[in-house]
Amino acid sequence: RDLAPVIGHPLWRTVRELRGPAAIALHPSMTALRVLHVAKERTLWHELLSGTPRDLVELHYQPNVDEDWSPDGDVTATPQSGGVWSYEVIAEELAALAECTALPKLRRLVLTGALESSLPTVLGGSLLDRVPLVETHHGPIAVKIAGGIAAITLAPTASPHHAQAILELVRLLPARLAIELTTGPRFENRQLIERALGPRLRR
Repeated sequence: RDLAPVIGHPLWRTVRELRGPAAIALHPSMTALRVLHVAKERTLWHELLSGTPRDLVELHYQPNVDEDWSPDGDVTATPQSGGVWSYEVIAEELAALAECTALPKLRRLVLTGALESSLPTVLGGSLLDRVPLVETHHGPIAVKIAGGIAAITLAPTASPHHAQAILELVRLLPARLAIELTTGPRFENRQLIERALGPRLRR
């Protein structure tokens, strides 16, 4: 789709929130923009995160993740049943996300579609020291990080096996974060999680 005819149109100057491509969001005409939702920006992620400073206060961001499937020698395998999936990220993008140097006024960052394995990189920079609220979502597990606390909420639809997923997720979070845990009343493995987290869990 050719965006050239609409990029930079004077009407964009009044837009405060945009769900759309960075090609529009990054144009100098977007003087009022404060909230941006973008996903898998192939070419403009560097300018958004590390380029010209902008006045965004809230960013909903989905990093680039390439998926590749291989039958792994099994001629009967399909992507739905068998074989091996592999995932590839852009390391430089994650490093830029960990700093967000082009967004000095950012107050809230929401990560969607990020691999759990990316969290040590993204949360290992200055991000948590500068941005009051960082959120990330992984299936039925939601994490909100603010004030040195990672509040983990498990959706009511989650099954008992998600206890291990929570423990793996906590392992990837910075050790300086205390943990708060919210689960439904019928979640069977809460005590298992509490014992595993020990004093790190706020009760």
